[in-house]
Amino acid sequence: METVVIGFLSLIMITIVVARLFPLTTIYEYERGLLYKNGKFQALLEPGSHRFMRSSHHITKLDVRPSLLNLSGQEMFSADLISVKFNLVANLHINQPERWIHSHASAQTVIYHELQVALREAIAGYTLDQLLADRSGIAPQILALVQPKANELGASISAVQIKDFSLPAELKRAALQHAKVQRETAAALEQARGEQAVLRSLANASRMLDHNPALMNLRVLQALDSNKSNTIVLHVHQSNNDQTIDSAFSQPEV
Repeated sequence: METVVIGFLSLIMITIVVARLFPLTTIYEYERGLLYKNGKFQALLEPGSHRFMRSSHHITKLDVRPSLLNLSGQEMFSADLISVKFNLVANLHINQPERWIHSHASAQTVIYHELQVALREAIAGYTLDQLLADRSGIAPQILALVQPKANELGASISAVQIKDFSLPAELKRAALQHAKVQRETAAALEQARGEQAVLRSLANASRMLDHNPALMNLRVLQALDSNKSNTIVLHVHQSNNDQTIDSAFSQPEV
C-alpha cells in the first residue's frame, strides 16, 4: 500500500515538474505563434497546443485577423492648390507573421505613413473639379503605391476606400453662392423665353389681322359672346379706308 501511495505521489511530483519545465501554450485559430530558442527564431507555430522547455524557449503569439486602418481628416492639396480633407480606410492582412514582427518595430505604423504619402501623391494629380466629378480612380492608385511596401513587411492591402472628403468653409459658401446664381440665371432665362414666345404670338396675330380684316369682326363677336357686362366699347381701325369707327355695342339683358 505504501508503495502505491509513494508511486502516486511521485507521479504527481513528476507531472508538476514537467508542467513547470514544459508549460502548455495554446495558439487559437486566429493566431500564429513564433517560436524562439535562446532568442533565435526557430519556427512558425500553427493553431493548437504546444510544449517547449521554459528555460530555453519562448513563444510570441500574433493576431492575424484582418484589420482596418482608418485615416481621418487627412488634409491634402489638389493640383490647383485647393485644400481638401479626406477620410480613408484600408483593409490590412498579415500574410507572413515572422516578417511582420522582425522587419520593423511597428510595421502597422509604417503602413499608416505609407497610406498618407500615397494619398497625398494621388490627390496632387487631380483638380478640385475632377475630384468633385469622379473620385473612383484615387483608391486604385493608392493601393498600387502602398502594396509593395506592405508585401515587404509581410502583409497585403486587400482594398482601399475613400469614405468622403470635405472642402474648406469658404469654398462651401462659394459653391452654394454659385449654385444659387445658376438657379436664378436659369429662372430668368426661362422667363425671357416665355416673354419672347408671347411677343412672337402677338406679332403673328397682328400680321394676320392686317392681312385679314374680317378676323377682327370674328374676334368682336367672340368678345360679345363671352363678356357678361351690359355694354362693350370698341375702337376699331379699318386699314382699307383709314377711317376710325367708335362703336358702342349694347348686349341685351337676359
